[in-house]
Amino acid sequence: DLNRIGKSTLFRLINGLSRPTSGSIRIDDRPTAKLRIDEIANLVATVFQEPENQLFSPTVRGEVTFGLDGLGLDPEEIASRVDEALARVGQSDAGHRHPLDLDAASRRFVTIACALARRPALLLLDEAQRGLDRNNITWLETIIAEECARGASVLFISHAPAFTARNATRVIDLSAARMADAA
Repeated sequence: DLNRIGKSTLFRLINGLSRPTSGSIRIDDRPTAKLRIDEIANLVATVFQEPENQLFSPTVRGEVTFGLDGLGLDPEEIASRVDEALARVGQSDAGHRHPLDLDAASRRFVTIACALARRPALLLLDEAQRGLDRNNITWLETIIAEECARGASVLFISHAPAFTARNATRVIDLSAARMADAA
């Protein structure tokens, strides 16, 4: 059983939504315990498992734009980043649409565009390939490779061994850690 083994807790600790009670987490060689949540958000972008829980703006473009002004970017840079992110995920033509009116794959890619526009040091993907067909998984894999080539780290949760084998350079098996703790 892969439920309740700490995958979501790990992500919440990394993105600052929870704080560790022991040990430490460092991002870009900075301990997260000493960073404000907005400082962590400047380093880490999270794509949650259920896109519907992450979308709230009335337009796709508004969704991807949200929060970029907090990075201290000028309006032209924000517009450029939004355009680039929407193009990378194949949603350039959806900018005026409501995100929840899109199909499931498009909603997932909109949440990925939100993360990409931030150009994070660390991209967290929670089951990002879930529900995608083969073509969209290939597109997602291209994005993962591009982010790594850009110098970002990508950490993803996946129950799909083939996806993991194709895209991971390291694997953390939380179920093995859980069994070791129980012994």
